[in-house]
Amino acid sequence: MEKSAWRNGRAEPLTDWHGLIDLVCSEEERWALMVEPVWLQRQSFFRCWTAKEALLKTLGLGITEGLRALKIDPAGDGLRRPVVNGEVVFAGARTLQYHWLNDLPGYVGCVAFGEGNGIRTRETEAAIACAPLD
Repeated sequence: MEKSAWRNGRAEPLTDWHGLIDLVCSEEERWALMVEPVWLQRQSFFRCWTAKEALLKTLGLGITEGLRALKIDPAGDGLRRPVVNGEVVFAGARTLQYHWLNDLPGYVGCVAFGEGNGIRTRETEAAIACAPLD
């Protein structure tokens, strides 16, 4: 799988994000991406990716452990909650919220957080994920 690479002090974007859709997105999310205008599809895909990555990090899990177990609305804005598929290991995500960081020119970013989700011992959990767009 191709990853971002650092060049000249900034991350280079993934060139073939289409190849990752089936690994990252639920059927509903894939549909939501495909009905977006072509020029917004890349951004919507990375909104989906970064929200899920931030949510999973908040739970103390890696992205290989559940990108498809969470459903988000890549077109939604404001404070959001994920929909969690039935797997117990991801149940803590139901108590989390996420919000996209829209003030990062050339990047898509998301912060996920929750109060006392029972996964860790700290009182508040939070994580941020970012991806380059251009």
